[in-house]
Amino acid sequence: FINWRASMDIKDGVVQYRELRAWDSNINEKTAYYVEMVVPNMAAQPSVKRFMAQLTKLKPNTAYQYRVGSKNADIWSPWYKFVTAPVFGSSFSFVVLGDIQTSYGQLEKMLNTVERRHSNVNFYMLVGDLVNDGENRNQWDAMLAASKGVFASKAIAVAWGTMTAAILTTKSKPCFFANTSITSLTARPAPKPKALPFSMHTALPTVMLFS
Repeated sequence: FINWRASMDIKDGVVQYRELRAWDSNINEKTAYYVEMVVPNMAAQPSVKRFMAQLTKLKPNTAYQYRVGSKNADIWSPWYKFVTAPVFGSSFSFVVLGDIQTSYGQLEKMLNTVERRHSNVNFYMLVGDLVNDGENRNQWDAMLAASKGVFASKAIAVAWGTMTAAILTTKSKPCFFANTSITSLTARPAPKPKALPFSMHTALPTVMLFS
């Protein structure tokens, strides 16, 4: 699944994607559906559209690139890339990260360290509270900004916490978040976790690597 946000005047949402090395191949397209999200206390854009599209028939362990946008408005995000899951039965690794809340600086440091030391992780599992107030879109924007595009290239599986449950509208599934706002203006045995060297403090995000 690919997720992104757009202003209310954007009529359509499309994901364009292709294999990363297939520069001469045709671009595949997937039409997205959307839900309207309303945050009355937002001074700017209290109502937005949240688009979502599911890419299918992807090859395992293959690098792809994608971008999101509107064909009608001819507005597009940058190109992002991701690698699909390995062949069933192969080994894989993932990161468990919890209780981000408003610790955006700590989140950025953690993700930088993980991507520098363990760039081959397949996905992130986010448990607990991603933000401190699930109805505060500014906090979601700050969290995604702190990720520096990591969540646009690595799939995340989300377990909703008490702070984020307010925005839960569909069942949680692994997905990518294109760090983009489109507007008209612009099953294995549990392995032993390897703890990364960060202090574990209350209300600060913690991270563990499983492989």
